[in-house]
Amino acid sequence: MNETVQKIVADYCRAVDSNENLEERWKFVHQLAEMGDAAVDPLAAILLIVEKPMEEFTSIDWRKRQCAAYALILIYTPRSIQEIIKAVEIYPDWSDVDWDAEFTRIAQNEFSIDMFTTGLENSQDWYARITFVLAINFGINHYKHKPSERTLQTLVDHMQNQSRGEAIRMHALHTLKRYFLWSNDAAILGMIKGQVSDPIIGEEAKNCIREIEKARKTKKSG
Repeated sequence: MNETVQKIVADYCRAVDSNENLEERWKFVHQLAEMGDAAVDPLAAILLIVEKPMEEFTSIDWRKRQCAAYALILIYTPRSIQEIIKAVEIYPDWSDVDWDAEFTRIAQNEFSIDMFTTGLENSQDWYARITFVLAINFGINHYKHKPSERTLQTLVDHMQNQSRGEAIRMHALHTLKRYFLWSNDAAILGMIKGQVSDPIIGEEAKNCIREIEKARKTKKSG
């Protein structure tokens, strides 16, 4: 860690520990973000360190991590986003960080989709997995990022696996539908059709197919 980053990190930690006002704390957050990848390691250390059980974390502990998270988001490089995703795998339910909203921003970068997939594969937390699926959906649907074969296979696995739970399976199904609507990938349509007899998501799979057929007719008539 270079001396400039070291000093800003120390000042930032003191500002949080002494409960400085929000404007003062954000001043250091933006200073750290301006340091780019040079600040990633110390911020990740603050974000990921577990010195005691989570239920014993104080408001200052959480605030320090939340500010570090926002600094990493502002850095906005593959390295910084990778550390955020690692953190969400562990701490998905931070009350003051709206990961769904932040990930819609991060999803602008095509490289983020495979990173979200890594989080989806690694996390044992239900809420974190939902957050990652929604982020992948946003990147594919809103930004038209072409997912890798690995990401598509992970989505298919989550859609087909009945042990995953209804909500995650539904989100995976809808993400694959969104991808098909602009890619016209016949293999993906076949995977969706393969779910129509599923006792849990079968009816929703039928709805997706109807939506696809309607979109096709609209496209032809247009």
